[in-house]
Amino acid sequence: MRAVTRRIGRLMRADDTFARLGGDEFVLLLTKPISTDELTRLTSRLSRVVAKPVLIADREVSVTCSLGYSVYPQDGEDATTLLKHADAAMYGAKEGGGNRVLRYTPALSAHAGERLDLEAQMKRGLQRGEFLLHYQPQIEIKSGRVVGVEALVRWQHPVRGLLLPTRFIGFAEESGLIEPLGEWVLRTACAQAAAWQSSGLPALRMSINVSARQFHDPALESVVARALVEHGLAPEQLELEITESLLMKDPEESIRILDNFKARGISIAIDDFGTGYSNLAYLRRFPVRRIKLDRVFVSELTSQASSNAIVEAIVAMAHKLDLQVIAEGVETTEQRDALLRFGCDELQGYWFSRPVDAAAINILLRNQWELGRGLYLGVPVCLALTG
Repeated sequence: MRAVTRRIGRLMRADDTFARLGGDEFVLLLTKPISTDELTRLTSRLSRVVAKPVLIADREVSVTCSLGYSVYPQDGEDATTLLKHADAAMYGAKEGGGNRVLRYTPALSAHAGERLDLEAQMKRGLQRGEFLLHYQPQIEIKSGRVVGVEALVRWQHPVRGLLLPTRFIGFAEESGLIEPLGEWVLRTACAQAAAWQSSGLPALRMSINVSARQFHDPALESVVARALVEHGLAPEQLELEITESLLMKDPEESIRILDNFKARGISIAIDDFGTGYSNLAYLRRFPVRRIKLDRVFVSELTSQASSNAIVEAIVAMAHKLDLQVIAEGVETTEQRDALLRFGCDELQGYWFSRPVDAAAINILLRNQWELGRGLYLGVPVCLALTG
């Protein structure tokens, strides 16, 4: 933040006013008249300068800049309106992929109103207990045993019904609500894992997704540690899933963060593996236990020979690096059989079960444990629950 502040300060004119609004948001007020061409050049230069990498402890850290602006009197006749409209333009730049400059337009106000409404609804939803978790089993391919579950958040919206993460997680990440929501997911999932264990079921690995904002939040490590202690879970029972593309944005910083979790005994899985163009040298250095093969490769297993070759090569490479491989999105027996041939360790997908509530998982685990001490009989279990 200090580096960005210094960069912006160097571009300011004597009559300009610069301030930090909070978090990673800044405002720059230009009071001296400026032509349209000059304004375009200035905003473009600001974006370029702010987005340059920052050197921290001899490591380059990437920076993105989403810049929105409004102009008096066309876009507002008072400071409050101008600031609100610049903020709407900034969020429009973010939603357009980031690293963009966008001037306010009236259409952005309607969208900003929708954003504020959604933010208020999400805050109320967290307070009223509208969010819930479903769990998708993770199966050891050779034995067919359930060895873990992935916790997946849902929103039981009072008007729109059950909403899947694709409808709200992106907004939660942008607005900062991902932090309280993510902590709720973590605590709830740990509580559920402890409840299953205290009922006499064998210990189960609980996998939880970590977003970009959470991953770079210095408080995440202590939040995770508190949740484990609070519910009496061993660190090895928790696995954090982090996407390959997120880790590769700043590999050296990722290694530092991952090392801290490894020191606490917490397992890490690389999610969506195969889509982020990992440098194999970094893959060797990442302190992870498992990679999750992206569903795009799994879906083409029976139709594309190239996908077969890629999956087989990834599994072999992972095993050479002492990593386990879990395949996502497994939907057919043919896909399962191919993964078994290639030596894949685990699978997850509708072939075995869709994500279901805790009660359904409890029944599944208890039946599995009682029938042959957890030996799965080789046919998928149909759990009739939408979600």
